Amino acid sequence: MSTKQVVTNILRSKQVKATDQRVAILEYMHGNFTHPSAEDIYKTLHKKMKGLSLATVYNTLERLVELRAVDKIVINEERAQYDLARTPHHHFFCTTCNALIDIEVTCPHAKTWVAGPHKIDEVHGYFKGTCANCLKNNK
Repeated sequence: MSTKQVVTNILRSKQVKATDQRVAILEYMHGNFTHPSAEDIYKTLHKKMKGLSLATVYNTLERLVELRAVDKIVINEERAQYDLARTPHHHFFCTTCNALIDIEVTCPHAKTWVAGPHKIDEVHGYFKGTCANCLKNNK
């Protein structure tokens, strides 16, 4: 199945129209693990979609966040970044180079909460520090 078919199915499963903009943004997100900002997505997609505006990218991303197809990550207050909603995971934010890196962390309380009386819709966890690349380059 092509990436375009996969993202079109994601949109259909959310019961929304698979517009060219939504499909293009989700296709970009599907093959990209760098947690891009709206500006990053716009810069790449505008080359192929001349009629695409930055406002459309922002609006589309916000709609995809509402649909829980994309996660909005705000660790650095100056820049929201986006992640395709695959499986719950945490992030590491490098305060030196601003890299946002997926990390797998097992929360010791997760099973208690999931099995408890509450319904958890979202989990957000992140760590801040200096990434391995920046540590290596500063030696």
